[in-house]
Amino acid sequence: MRLGRGQPVRRTPDLTPMVDVIFLLIVFFLAAARLEQDRREPVDLPQQSGEPDRSRGEGLVLTLMGDGALRIAGVSRDIDALPALLAEASREQMPSVTLRANREVDVAVVDRVIRILARSGVPGVEIAVAPGGGS
Repeated sequence: MRLGRGQPVRRTPDLTPMVDVIFLLIVFFLAAARLEQDRREPVDLPQQSGEPDRSRGEGLVLTLMGDGALRIAGVSRDIDALPALLAEASREQMPSVTLRANREVDVAVVDRVIRILARSGVPGVEIAVAPGGGS
């Protein structure tokens, strides 16, 4: 028995995987831009001479404003709520923490935040400073 060839089948490329990849890239760049904004919040950092800034890994950025307010991801938070926020952020692994404190913040407030971070199990804290301090 002989089969006829029939009509040729027109195949169109399936664009679904490409669209999926494009959406994933958009989500990635939006998330990366948001993380970078946390590091650019305007704060008058203390100056420190020494080694230039090294590349930091991703982690939690805490910003202490001049009035002593704590900001995380651009949102003002109460310092007393910090342990609960750290517990939520560390479901899988405790994140690295960068503390950006305005130079006008009382050192007692900075000390309080560092003690809360230590009690919460944060292995280390990077304190951000601006380059160019005098000796």
